[in-house]
Amino acid sequence: MGFLSEVGVAAFDLRSASLHLSQYIETSSSYQNTKTLLHFYDPMAIIVTPNKLAPDGMVGVSELVDRFYATVKKVVMGRGCFDDTKVMLDTYSPPIF
Repeated sequence: MGFLSEVGVAAFDLRSASLHLSQYIETSSSYQNTKTLLHFYDPMAIIVTPNKLAPDGMVGVSELVDRFYATVKKVVMGRGCFDDTKVMLDTYSPPIF
């Protein structure tokens, strides 16, 4: 079988105060679908896991960001922060007074 990698993207649109969630199987080792989404969202910051390589040794999303979005702020957070059974915002958001 070819290259398959599960990717999740969460885009916070500050102009419309909306959240766009995507989770999909990336079928291209060049992460073309992910590059297309990032180009569409034109992010100010990208949060990624510290892994530069995918488990199969192919380029991972963090490396993609380094290569194609070097001018965008990259924030590295541990893999445990991306557990889709928990809400990351509850843990990492500053308190609202």
